[in-house]
Amino acid sequence: MAQLTENYRILFKTIGEIAETYHRQGDLDAAKKILQLGKDFSDSSDLALSDKTEFLLLYAKIRLNTTGSVRNLWKQSDVLMGILNQVRQYAETAPNEGLLADALQLIGELRYWNILREHDFTEETDEKQATQSFFQQAYEIRLKIEDKRGLAQSLYYLGVMYGFRGYEEQAEKCYREGIKIAENENFKLELSNIIDRLGFIYFEKNSLDEARHFFEHSLALRQEIDFKIYIPGSLSNIARVAEQQGDLVTAEAHLQKAIELSNAMNLLERVIFESLDLGKLYQKQGKNVEAKACFERVKVISSQIDYEYGITEATKRLEQLR
Repeated sequence: MAQLTENYRILFKTIGEIAETYHRQGDLDAAKKILQLGKDFSDSSDLALSDKTEFLLLYAKIRLNTTGSVRNLWKQSDVLMGILNQVRQYAETAPNEGLLADALQLIGELRYWNILREHDFTEETDEKQATQSFFQQAYEIRLKIEDKRGLAQSLYYLGVMYGFRGYEEQAEKCYREGIKIAENENFKLELSNIIDRLGFIYFEKNSLDEARHFFEHSLALRQEIDFKIYIPGSLSNIARVAEQQGDLVTAEAHLQKAIELSNAMNLLERVIFESLDLGKLYQKQGKNVEAKACFERVKVISSQIDYEYGITEATKRLEQLR
């Protein structure tokens, strides 16, 4: 029986690794299929409760990251929150501090995305403070158990929430502390994510050279570790800064590449936003034929996935070109 349990553990670990690899490469459908296969097997197997719970955490984590769009994530929010609360309860009872910290972080992430659904970007609210408390609890546990990678992740999310609540200095302090840990431990994915967020802080300050440096550094790290699903976002960020700097050649080239990559990974909402940005860039330069092609593409894709914002924005832009 012990050997069977160990084989189950190896199986689910392998399933998780395969799903994470698919996610990294941008094949979200394959990631979800292999993950669901693992969950179905987990539900019907004699796997120990502790191992089942750890797999449930992994399931929720990858599902949270493989929805393909925020709209799809909102549709799954209640199911994922139920799973994460189940993991949290087990971790508190076991007790398993590492598992608890992971569950608290993911609950915080899900709550953050649910706040965005309400479009409440400026006002301070109890919900924002409560959401930050989950990240703070995860941080304190990871500090206690000396989980360095977890600490880098916690500092990233604490920075995100401080920035979301308008406390830019505290956000930057968290990012700087996270960068030190990630650099010392060679956590390249965590480092790329933190540096990316730091780029946004400097972009908001209109410190364009610094913002571009951070975005380009983040892109280089993501390319180095071949984390394909995040590369279009980095290209779009650089394009945004380059446009503000008057470097329209770079902005255009990066947006074109971002669209190409997003389209290859079937990230249709990304294609919509990137095509809108490229169309606006063409429009600014008086390249109306190219702009029209971008906005028409947005309208077609938005209609296919029933995305009202994309349809409305594309229609408005096409009217301007008449």
